[in-house]
Amino acid sequence: MSASNPQQLCWSCQNAVPSLDGRRGCEWSMDLRPVPGWTAEMVTKTSFGSTWRITACPKYMPEPTRRAVVY
Repeated sequence: MSASNPQQLCWSCQNAVPSLDGRRGCEWSMDLRPVPGWTAEMVTKTSFGSTWRITACPKYMPEPTRRAVVY
């Protein structure tokens, strides 16, 4: 992901939504704590307050590629 890309790395990560069985999730998605070893910078968004721009994460697992279903 490039620095000019406004999207978060987390938006395409399998760990972004924790599972009840504990097999998915990370410190950020479960407890809003920074993930040890991630590369991130704090940014301020006027309507949302402060958040993090994550550009690298040791727990990143890309979502599997899905084929479009045409009906």
